Amino acid sequence: MVYKVAHHGSKTSTTSQFLAAVDPEVAVISVGADNTFGHPSPEVAERLIGRLGEDNVYRTDEDGTIEFITDGERLWLRFTKRVLFDLVGNGCEAILQSPH
Repeated sequence: MVYKVAHHGSKTSTTSQFLAAVDPEVAVISVGADNTFGHPSPEVAERLIGRLGEDNVYRTDEDGTIEFITDGERLWLRFTKRVLFDLVGNGCEAILQSPH
């Protein structure tokens, strides 16, 4: 399951209890670079990375536009600042270089 992190990853947006109940495989934080609010909060980012692993937490300020693509069985992510990854099957395997 993909979790779109609430309120740009603010301090109160994603509790440990919530993550345990939802149990996502991937998390996406929609946040502007160098925003004045300090989002995402370091606590939330650390909580997500601790539960999902660094390779399964994506941020629009670091990864650019994030696009989810599926054929109904497999899920791919495409980034404007990274490559396209296959998230189903043999781990995260690069499939195709992003044009940007």
